[in-house]
Amino acid sequence: MNSRIKLWSTTLIALIALTVSGYFYQHSVAFVRGATEDRYGLWMAALKGFQGTPRYVGSLGDDSFFRVGDLFCSRYKAPTAKLHLPRTFPLGEGTPYIISFEMVPPHP
Repeated sequence: MNSRIKLWSTTLIALIALTVSGYFYQHSVAFVRGATEDRYGLWMAALKGFQGTPRYVGSLGDDSFFRVGDLFCSRYKAPTAKLHLPRTFPLGEGTPYIISFEMVPPHP
């Protein structure tokens, strides 16, 4: 009986640790930098809002990076020159802000 409680406790602690580490990874710069270019997907995410709140998180070179969602996140990348962003800043150095679908024209 005592070993069963230890097994359940260890499993629960491992599951919580895995969930917390996944959450922090999805909110890291490393996660966002792995995004592939998908301006249409970003526009749809901003237009529909099913995935969560879309946020601009910074730019690197000619690309801007976005995170969509609050608990479970998606990541997007789009060319900065084709967007209508009010301000830009280097990736990981500014305060992320919410974007609207008007800032991300869907046409290629």
